Amino acid sequence: MTSTISRKVRSQQDVIQRLPCLTAHLIAETLGYLTPEAAAKAIACYTRSEGFFCEWYYDWGERRLASGNTECDGLRETIKEVGELVLRNAIRRRSHHRGPMAEFRQALALVRQLRQGCQRPATR
Repeated sequence: MTSTISRKVRSQQDVIQRLPCLTAHLIAETLGYLTPEAAAKAIACYTRSEGFFCEWYYDWGERRLASGNTECDGLRETIKEVGELVLRNAIRRRSHHRGPMAEFRQALALVRQLRQGCQRPATR
């Protein structure tokens, strides 16, 4: 999967401009945990074989290590593995991204606003 994405994008801005649907699906996959900026950064980190260190990935990585559900040596490598798994899930489950916290259309609208340079409304 890396070779397909990495040829096209290397930075957060590249991801936002070239992969808006994947960015939106990643937002939906994380049930809105990731903002458009964070989702784009997570994808960019993946393309550079870097870990994206956020609370969600860290928690998942820590649980994988504790349960022995990884072949990685430490948390840093496990978080890189989690990044790949989350992207795979976002792609594989893309047809299921519907509902209050996983609505693809709403996530895509946010990504498109960011692409156009619009400020997102503040949330309460």
